[in-house]
Amino acid sequence: MEKYLVDLIGYIAGVLVAITMVPQIILSLKTKNVTGLSLGMLVIFFLSMVLWVVYGYKIGSYPLMLTNGLATLVSGVQLYLKLRYSR
Repeated sequence: MEKYLVDLIGYIAGVLVAITMVPQIILSLKTKNVTGLSLGMLVIFFLSMVLWVVYGYKIGSYPLMLTNGLATLVSGVQLYLKLRYSR
C-alpha cells in the first residue's frame, strides 16, 4: 500500500479517536454535571495520549503526533471540566 494511503488511514483513525470526547465535552459544558465520568479513566486516557505523541515523535510519524496531539487537547479539556465541575 502506498505511504500516503497508510498515512491517510492513520489520520482518519486518529481524528476519530480524538473527537470521541467532543460530545461528552459539549454535554459537560451544557449540564455542568460530570458525576458519571471517572477521574481515573480521564487521567489514564490523557497520559496515554501524551505518550502516543512522544512515541510518534520518536519514530517520526506525523499522523501519530498530530492526531494524538489533538486527542491530548480534547482529553485535557474534559479532564479540566471534570476537575472544575466536581468541586
